[in-house]
Amino acid sequence: MKGISRLLIALACGAIVTVYGAGPALACPTVTVPASFAATADGTGLDLSITSGTTSVLAAFIGDTHGDLSSVPQVAGKATGIDASLGGSTILSEIAKTSAPPNSDQIAQITSQTIGDPSTVGLSFDLARGHSTSTTTPAISASDAAELLGAVLSASPLVSVGPFAVRSTSNIVTTAASVTSEAHAATVELPIFVGTQIVSGLCQPLTSLLPPVGQACTSAVNKAGNATFVEVANIQILPADVQCALDRATNHASVPLAQAAVANVTLFPTAGTPQTISVTPGQTFDFGAGTPLSIHLVLGDTAVDTTNPSAVSATATALELDLLSAPLPTISIVASKASCTLNGKAGVTTVVSKCGPMPRTGAPLDAIYGGGALMIAAGLGLKRFLRRTA
Repeated sequence: MKGISRLLIALACGAIVTVYGAGPALACPTVTVPASFAATADGTGLDLSITSGTTSVLAAFIGDTHGDLSSVPQVAGKATGIDASLGGSTILSEIAKTSAPPNSDQIAQITSQTIGDPSTVGLSFDLARGHSTSTTTPAISASDAAELLGAVLSASPLVSVGPFAVRSTSNIVTTAASVTSEAHAATVELPIFVGTQIVSGLCQPLTSLLPPVGQACTSAVNKAGNATFVEVANIQILPADVQCALDRATNHASVPLAQAAVANVTLFPTAGTPQTISVTPGQTFDFGAGTPLSIHLVLGDTAVDTTNPSAVSATATALELDLLSAPLPTISIVASKASCTLNGKAGVTTVVSKCGPMPRTGAPLDAIYGGGALMIAAGLGLKRFLRRTA
């Protein structure tokens, strides 16, 4: 009898399992967010501003480039031949801009242009050119190049800079294996002239402080004669370069490269005994501090950030120059600067918080439930029959 009871119990359990198994199963699907990558690359040929007190007299962004990878496969670029404002109002803008997809290519250039009035405050140049290219096929990339040639900046009769030329490039390239952003700022040579009357009044104080410099000052003023300007310095800046690279498989970046070049500063180059100073990267140079003819130089400054291995940056600045001080107008120049950034986010797979029913498969539910009910009824009937015949 016990064996029969166990059989009946097994039949009932089998029916219950059958019914339960036919019910809807719970599914917890996953959602995968793919990896994403962002990058920027910036090259600065020369950015300058002339201010009088708090008033902007002249501002110009010259030979600047910018590349931007916002998300794969969207990329954009910009190349600024020149973007200048006089007294706070934009007067000239030659900028090539592109974005992809679709692939695009643009050139913006202008020749033989004068901004403002060279006899007072003005900037003249032979050529300003920007070239920007953005592609998503065959590779995701942004390539930009900008330059200004034959430029002369003047704030007569106080100061004149030039002639000089600047150029910068920036590139972002994305392949299946890596993302790379890099920027380059070319060699710049800046002849700096200051009004003869201003310089002549400073030679004697300089002789007391720095005799060799003061003597060179006197020699240069004597040679200038009746000329409006005296060349007080010639600054030669070698290129600045940066590169950031990230491995897409590991989402880790290598240590960025940043190199700011050495520079040579020659004071009073037209003097019989000019004073040449070789400035190595990372040095600061001050000349004539506390006088209207003050020169403040920061040369070869670099910075690299690897705090987060998936988000790195690098900056290299060859020259930051502040020239003259009150009561004279102040000239600020940033030349030959390059920077790059990279930011990678790894792909993430997450489980949906609310699970839902999976689709049912197999026999129709009516047949499954009906079969289970018959098994239970048969088991009960067999038990009653056995009790009566026992």
